[in-house]
Amino acid sequence: MKTLYESNKWAVVTEISQARLLAVGLSLKSGISDGERRQLLRQWENVTFRIFGMNRKDARTKVGDYTRLACNIIQNTAGYRRFDELKAKLVELGSDYEIAASVECLRNVDCYNAWDKEALYFLYCYERQLAEQEGTGLADDIWNRIWNASPSDTIEHIFPQTPSADWRRFASWETTVNRIGNLLVLPPGLNSAARNFNFDRKKQVYRENLLKIMKDVLFEDGGRERTQWGSNEIEKREDVLLNFARQYWADIQ
Repeated sequence: MKTLYESNKWAVVTEISQARLLAVGLSLKSGISDGERRQLLRQWENVTFRIFGMNRKDARTKVGDYTRLACNIIQNTAGYRRFDELKAKLVELGSDYEIAASVECLRNVDCYNAWDKEALYFLYCYERQLAEQEGTGLADDIWNRIWNASPSDTIEHIFPQTPSADWRRFASWETTVNRIGNLLVLPPGLNSAARNFNFDRKKQVYRENLLKIMKDVLFEDGGRERTQWGSNEIEKREDVLLNFARQYWADIQ
């Protein structure tokens, strides 16, 4: 539990006070196995990010629901003792914010301004899943540098925020630049190195990074190297990321 709250990577799901209280209750709950506790905390994380991340609700949302659930868990109230009971209560907590509708809240919207911490957490979770699928670990040294910097120094706009005339041929930049499909993560230094260069120059910078998330941008399906980045590419990558989100933050089975 100490690691959870000391880590910047989980700030998105721990900064809401009622969510923290519930996490404490789950972390201290007796009578469940460590594996069951991990599953319950994952369900808590999923519900919390759907509500306060994807749906962008503020700290006034579900205060009573989170607090009552936390108190019942801490007090070991009947009906809040077994793993299956606790899981059902957590699923119920997020029932007003089901995954399918929550994911659509991220489609074709600004996922950078006032959402940069959430975007960084989103991309971290995506990178973590890619690493698991390949059977490799995360590049912890790179991610430590990322978490110790501000999101503005690590979130990269593939299609630049202030595009040159050459870039503007490929997208209506005012409406696409901050979409989740156009956002990437780079360690401090490399982000500033990419700047507003053309796509070929940016790809050289991306190749210097060991993060697996780069493959989405560097290569098309089938392995062919991308030669341009515009509206079509942003929309397709957005679909990929939202499909990932639909599975990752769904209720645990």
